[in-house]
Amino acid sequence: MATPAARQRFASAAAVVPDTSPLLQTLQTVADWDPSVTELDLAGDQEFIRWPPERQDAGLALLVGSPVITKLSLNGLNLTDAVAPSLAQAIAAEGSALRVLNLERNDLREPGLLHLLQALAMNRTLKELRLTGQRTAITTSVEAALATLLDQGGASALVRLGLPLRNDNFKRQVDRALGRNMDRLRLERAELSKRSSTDVFGGGGGRAPPHVGAVMTTTRPATKTA
Repeated sequence: MATPAARQRFASAAAVVPDTSPLLQTLQTVADWDPSVTELDLAGDQEFIRWPPERQDAGLALLVGSPVITKLSLNGLNLTDAVAPSLAQAIAAEGSALRVLNLERNDLREPGLLHLLQALAMNRTLKELRLTGQRTAITTSVEAALATLLDQGGASALVRLGLPLRNDNFKRQVDRALGRNMDRLRLERAELSKRSSTDVFGGGGGRAPPHVGAVMTTTRPATKTA
């Protein structure tokens, strides 16, 4: 579960939030790292939008190091650079299972985006990152930082990027890096498939348990799927 410090910080920041708040209940459940809840969808959540930045950041800090949340949708929340520290920690944390992060249609600017990119350089799990539609245009410095970190092998699992780049040179660097990541992913899948076939025909016979997951939102309870 989330660290005691993170839980205490959120409890203090959300002290005035009614216990009946769906958003509060959602984040408290996520903080327990329930293995049946693998996705958190806060896209456009009006209560979260109304929360002050400190409470938003404290809520997102509950995700740091989560080994169960694989998809995080934070699009359309008017997020500012104030939440960048917790998002960066969630991206860089050892043990994180995060595969998809949607931050479209927010108000993240150069300092906050550069903070996130520094964390992304150390990430080995994130496959999809969406940043399109920030309130202000993505700066050349951010495009350059993104192209450099990918070209140097950072964010080695990233294969999908939702961010149109204006600089052609940076775009080519990013496209090449994403292509390399995709090629490596295909090779890893092929090798895994080969090993699985060998196990089956070699008499291993073992089968992995089915994946169990759920999407957590603030408007409906988690639904478990087989």
